[in-house]
Amino acid sequence: MNQDRVDSAAVPLWLLLLLAGFTALHFASGLALWIVCAFFIFALVEPWLTQLEARGLPPVIAASILIGGVVIVLASTTLLLYWYSPEISSALKIYRKTLIHLYEAANAWLLRAFHAFVPTAAEAPTASAGVTNASQATPVTIVDSSPLGASMGTSLVSGLTGALSLLGYALLCPLLAFFMVAERKLFGEGLRKFYNDPAQTGQIWKHVTSLTQAFFVGNLLLAAVCFPAYALIFFCFNVKNFIFLAALSSIFNLVPFLGAGLSAILPVLDVAAGNFHVAAVLGILGSCLVIHFSVANLITPKVLGSRLDLNATCSTIALIAWGELWGPLGLLLAIPLTAVVKILFQYSSRPTLHRLAGLMSNDPQSSLTSLRLRKGTGPAVAT
Repeated sequence: MNQDRVDSAAVPLWLLLLLAGFTALHFASGLALWIVCAFFIFALVEPWLTQLEARGLPPVIAASILIGGVVIVLASTTLLLYWYSPEISSALKIYRKTLIHLYEAANAWLLRAFHAFVPTAAEAPTASAGVTNASQATPVTIVDSSPLGASMGTSLVSGLTGALSLLGYALLCPLLAFFMVAERKLFGEGLRKFYNDPAQTGQIWKHVTSLTQAFFVGNLLLAAVCFPAYALIFFCFNVKNFIFLAALSSIFNLVPFLGAGLSAILPVLDVAAGNFHVAAVLGILGSCLVIHFSVANLITPKVLGSRLDLNATCSTIALIAWGELWGPLGLLLAIPLTAVVKILFQYSSRPTLHRLAGLMSNDPQSSLTSLRLRKGTGPAVAT
């Protein structure tokens, strides 16, 4: 009982430590992103490395084969983007202009509506000239005085090209992942020092690698399944770059909760840049919504199962936090990274961290049961 009281009193300290850790990640976000991506590559290929070693391949050769495969995939993706980069750049410029135009039109409408219902004293003597002044206002003036906020438009526009720069930076990750694979026994020894039971350490790593493979391989299959549906829908609605946008929408659709909107924004801008049709916009939005929720509720549970075990509140906070830190790539990594943190909390011997894992879980009761077993019979292996 005394230990519970002491540990409960330390809750604010744990929260401060988490806040300090996230602040440190913010100031070293580039380095942290590089390490996190390399770690997930390491966790993804490590089980296959064990199988290749069991077949008699030397560890260095097995690691070179697996990391070489990762390099080939990333290099092929980069070359493909470079091949289509002129078309992509031209399309992104058009989408940028369209987004700014729609943003300014929305701001102008909001300003007119606001002044219609709440006229100011300064505007009353010059009401007859209000339309002329509004028509002569520059776009910069409209955005700066926007009820939506001046920074919002800049954030929306800058997000269109962030993924390409992150992809080029991620090509350095396989090099670090190779050294992690080569020195994995050293990492294993270091991890055992944090936990008293060696078998528990093995279970932690097995849980992490299983989660990583399920998430990335499973989502790759989901994207492959969604791509033909998006391509067909965008073709039917006369979207110009329907192949490229279908590929992007298949990736954006993987983001929990936000995937429906993210997968629709670029094709909607493509339609808006041409002959704007409300029916086409509504059709694209509705189709993306149906695909996202069909995949999320029917296919994803069968592919990923309960391996992630994160509730909706925790997932939403994770998307906001990691998305704010790393942008589009943070949105894609938010769920697996938070799930890894939950696993470390769940296997911890500290009751506070164990309770935090319960708050993050879809089934907090199972986490509390594991805590009681831990108290009564020593370290328990969570399932």
